[in-house]
Amino acid sequence: MKLILACGLLLTSLLKAQEGNDKTNLEMFPKPESGYKQVYIELPTESNEVNFKVELFIGIEATVDCNYHTLLGTIQENNLEGWGYTYYQVKSEGKMTSTLMGCMNNELTKKFIHMPSQIIAYNSKLPIIVYVPANFIVKYKIFKASENFLDAKTNEENTTPTPPILGKIDYVQLHNYFIKNTVKKVKTKITSQKEFDSYFGAATVMGTNGKPTSIDFTKQTVIAISKEATNYNTSIEITGVALGSMGDIIVSYKISKGTKQTYTSRPLALLVIDKNNTGKVILKEIK
Repeated sequence: MKLILACGLLLTSLLKAQEGNDKTNLEMFPKPESGYKQVYIELPTESNEVNFKVELFIGIEATVDCNYHTLLGTIQENNLEGWGYTYYQVKSEGKMTSTLMGCMNNELTKKFIHMPSQIIAYNSKLPIIVYVPANFIVKYKIFKASENFLDAKTNEENTTPTPPILGKIDYVQLHNYFIKNTVKKVKTKITSQKEFDSYFGAATVMGTNGKPTSIDFTKQTVIAISKEATNYNTSIEITGVALGSMGDIIVSYKISKGTKQTYTSRPLALLVIDKNNTGKVILKEIK
């Protein structure tokens, strides 16, 4: 399909979704929860609508400095039972993350700060329904595929590019845990205590920091980096956690290989981040 290549897309200016209109029948959709509102988008009829896409931007107006800011939250796609229609539910506490550049003049500006955008199908026959917190704004862009096919390039180095980094994410490294012997593969992103306990055991040792680091899964998410068992003394050092341009969580790390041991062990590094960081985790090894 022609929409695969970003450079083959044409886009309109940013448009704002509507709130309430007698011309559109929205009665079959659920009423908004307390503190939320229902907004909708009506799309014009186009020929060959498969060549069009809609990009949703969910955000707030905020007064910010020169840094690049991103709103934290999730957009969930739901099915309207009995109708087969789709609507979208936004969950966000209005918290933001940003780059940490030094702003020379400390000037503050009112801007539209949004979550990572979401691209959805174009269908002029049905409205796009979105439920957002009452103070949130929904905007959108319409994309149309060009008539020309473009050629992809071959990656000669066979490497995976890392998304551009917008700013750092605070984290805490966990200590005194180990991978259970029955576990073959460890999941990278862990969001519940039950799931965590299925992979790891706790190892209390003597000393000031002998107890396993505590985790609060109501507020935190665990990220795990593990390697295959080895008979060399191997450690994993976390060098940083950053926010990518598409909301990805980029974890950078280094592996140090030491002397040979008389037993095997599985290298492991665990860390926790704020649960509001919901993006895909990308592990980046620093050679």
